[in-house]
Amino acid sequence: MILSEAMKRLLELKLKLGNNGIKIEDIQTIDDGNYGYLVVLTKIGEELHNELLKLKMKELNAKQVMPDLWVLGPFLKEEKKED
Repeated sequence: MILSEAMKRLLELKLKLGNNGIKIEDIQTIDDGNYGYLVVLTKIGEELHNELLKLKMKELNAKQVMPDLWVLGPFLKEEKKED
């Protein structure tokens, strides 16, 4: 998966969860030109919301670094074009 596709999936999740009162506070992209990571800050809320968020983030292969901090990646920044 490339970085832009991962970001799109994460933004869709943010919108879907936001409608249910589960908040993703911030999403940051870190890249070096070839590869990138997504860093996600979530809001710690009710236990049920936390469990749902944890499930959805793990479906995206996110790694939980802190209770409210997740990292996804590495992703290719762009698809490599074959000559």
